[in-house]
Amino acid sequence: MKKALLDSFLWRGIYFITTLFLNVAIARIYEAPKSGWIYFISNNFYLVVLIGGLSLDSSMSYFSASNRIAANKLALISVIWPFIVALLSIACTIFLIRGNFITSDYLFLFVAGAAYTFGISLNNFFTSLFYARQNYAVPNILMSIINAMVIILIPFFTKGYMGLDRGQFLYIYFLQFILQGIGLAILYLVLYSPVRQLQFPSLPEYKTLFRFAIVALFANIAYYLINRVDYLFVEAWCSSKSLGNYVQVSKMGQLFLIIPSIIASAVYPQAAKGENANMGKYILRIITLFVPLYLLIIIVSYFFSSPVFIWLFGKTFDEMYVPFLVLLPGILFLSMHTVIAAFFGAKNKPSYNVISTGAGLVVVLIGDLFLIKKMGITGAALVSSLGYTTAFIVSMILFMQKTAIGWRDIFTTEVFKLKTYTSLIANRSLNSK
Repeated sequence: MKKALLDSFLWRGIYFITTLFLNVAIARIYEAPKSGWIYFISNNFYLVVLIGGLSLDSSMSYFSASNRIAANKLALISVIWPFIVALLSIACTIFLIRGNFITSDYLFLFVAGAAYTFGISLNNFFTSLFYARQNYAVPNILMSIINAMVIILIPFFTKGYMGLDRGQFLYIYFLQFILQGIGLAILYLVLYSPVRQLQFPSLPEYKTLFRFAIVALFANIAYYLINRVDYLFVEAWCSSKSLGNYVQVSKMGQLFLIIPSIIASAVYPQAAKGENANMGKYILRIITLFVPLYLLIIIVSYFFSSPVFIWLFGKTFDEMYVPFLVLLPGILFLSMHTVIAAFFGAKNKPSYNVISTGAGLVVVLIGDLFLIKKMGITGAALVSSLGYTTAFIVSMILFMQKTAIGWRDIFTTEVFKLKTYTSLIANRSLNSK
């Protein structure tokens, strides 16, 4: 577990840093109104990825990590299914054009939608297969290199070299996802599943795979909505500048989910294999570490985040400060929920994630309807924070039932001892003396 956690931190951390640099570059080039639109349409494309992909990547993570379905069978599905998702994206774009929901940028939306959905689907499938083998280096090195290449190309478009312009750069931005996805697919096939060995799963394996995926789909849709449904309300009821500011608030919040997501990706295969009998207590100690970490982040953000946002993203992002502070407490609870959700998925209990995230989603939907019109993006941040808190509380109750952990295990003096965490990091038993 220790090696998997350290590898995940190192390589995924590098990838997230390059992604942050690219995000900052997009924000500075296109400013709040335009960059908000770019991420808004990306958000809609991802919904197509989520629904069209049927959460098969979650199912593949489980069955690959637990060795219940051969990797060469999962790899073949991972190659084929993204084409179906891309076709769904094209069909959705045609429907929106014919219904006059889209009245301009036809070519760009066709290309961007197909590139994004195809590339991200490949990315999701093959990173899941890599992570199930606890290989975090190869996929994240590849994606980091491609991010760096795109960042290097930015000055050529912003300075107008060789007749290039900022509008053309958006094609590069979305086409990079295809390059990432195809690169991951090739590397996985070369390393683990030669093309000549690819084969389709048996009918019982198909049924098992899709049965898990459909339940996981509901959980992932709920998670998607609890994080991004407020974009729709903000886009409808606030200015384009406010939308751009709120998207960056959300993205900065997601930045603080990097550590929990890295931990979750390391926890998943270990829990799926059932190799650690104390996994429940291990997770409990991990999530308690988030409390002092996020308290420190909240304090620092209160004093310094406003000028940092202006310096980092530009002067059009002057509405981020208050919503960001309001969102941060919820990010703490979402961080803990993320790790617990990975544990439920690995234990073949995706229905628990449906219940917990669904409860939070109800709070978000009701709150958005009443508060965004009155409070703008600050109201959106407040509602999201309350929704994340609700999701964590429900998931924690279910976690305690699943692991037979009681309140005494949570509120114990061991939580406040440094030795508890040094032994955790050293991967020793929590009960060892």
